[in-house]
Amino acid sequence: AESKALRLDMNVAADRVVWEEISDIADREANRGKKEKKTGIPLPPLEGTVRLKADNLTFAGYRWSPFQATASVSPNGIKSQIERGDVCGVGTVGRLDFTEGEIGFDLSLSVTDGQLEPTSLCLTKNGQALTGTYSFKGQLAGHGTLEKVLQTLRGKFQFSARDGQFQPSP
Repeated sequence: AESKALRLDMNVAADRVVWEEISDIADREANRGKKEKKTGIPLPPLEGTVRLKADNLTFAGYRWSPFQATASVSPNGIKSQIERGDVCGVGTVGRLDFTEGEIGFDLSLSVTDGQLEPTSLCLTKNGQALTGTYSFKGQLAGHGTLEKVLQTLRGKFQFSARDGQFQPSP
């Protein structure tokens, strides 16, 4: 009652989550609420914690499988801590925030003795196949509006590959 927000503490388990579908629904509801007269009981803003475990989470066209994160929800946005995620064969942990119209992230990426072929095909959307074995450690961070976040990217990477070849494109 003091913060005038609806408090939540939720555990969510799912087979599949597609972030863009959730985002589209939220955008439609927000726009509909602005255009229509309010009817029924107005709900206060949400505030609290959501813990998500998903067999697959799709975000920006890439699939994290499996995915586990804890998110703090407030009227200003979502701040999340990724505890486990595997995208294109690369382990991912770190922070991912959506607040006040901006995205911020600080991610650690790693793989030891991974196979290059499935990772290269996944990252290039089946455009370029590399074979061989690789190890990778990286740190990637950025902050800004969705349109400008790529301009703020920074990071450090260590990459080694062995017994590899570039495969011809189909």
